[in-house]
Amino acid sequence: MKAGLVNLVTTDGTETVVLLSTELDELTPTERVRALELAIWLVDEGWTVMTTADSALAPVVRKGAEAMHGNYRSTEDRGEAHIQPSQHHLPPRLGRVSMSS
Repeated sequence: MKAGLVNLVTTDGTETVVLLSTELDELTPTERVRALELAIWLVDEGWTVMTTADSALAPVVRKGAEAMHGNYRSTEDRGEAHIQPSQHHLPPRLGRVSMSS
């Protein structure tokens, strides 16, 4: 799983969010728990979390954000929005999160 800061640009303005992604088509139970923990922690720290609409992480990250009454974005939700790289970066430890047990 990867986590990175991106700028979500819409007609309403620009918002910096944490984009969570994975190359996996399906998550194991352990991977789901880790993704949920990370989403909850990021939201608790005040970040908006985001996934692509077709990501295996999408339902888990959305549930984590909703559980913390935080903000979740999906490329599907944002229609006309486009994603640009952010000039800021997460600490290296958070940029690549191990999903292994």
